[in-house]
Amino acid sequence: MNSERVNTKGDDDRLTEELVCELKLLRTLVREVGESFILRSEGEIEAVLSHIESLPRRSVRREAPLMLREVHRLNLKPRKGRFKDLKEIHRLVEEFMETLVELQGEECRQEAGRKRNASGAPDQIPAVLAGAERT
Repeated sequence: MNSERVNTKGDDDRLTEELVCELKLLRTLVREVGESFILRSEGEIEAVLSHIESLPRRSVRREAPLMLREVHRLNLKPRKGRFKDLKEIHRLVEEFMETLVELQGEECRQEAGRKRNASGAPDQIPAVLAGAERT
């Protein structure tokens, strides 16, 4: 029975050492993951800024008040290092990107319509000609 206790104590020491090593590794991984998240988030914000700059002012002007309101509503506490703050920033940046991509799509459709109308080409083939093409 004494030999079991000696082995158990040795096993406990090894388990404790392994746990300490794993926790130190985890601490390093938290820093790496955090830095990667920060870099990705900054890149996403840069992409939003780039989209804003590429769109016509009238499109941005239409959405800007709502977007500003959303930014001002953020209740961030950077010193606390809250995960919920990061999630909220991420959600807002994704929402802005979706809005701007939709605006960009609207602008492309409008531009295509303007080009089509400016060329004098009809939007649809007249029914008489459409029937003639089938025969």
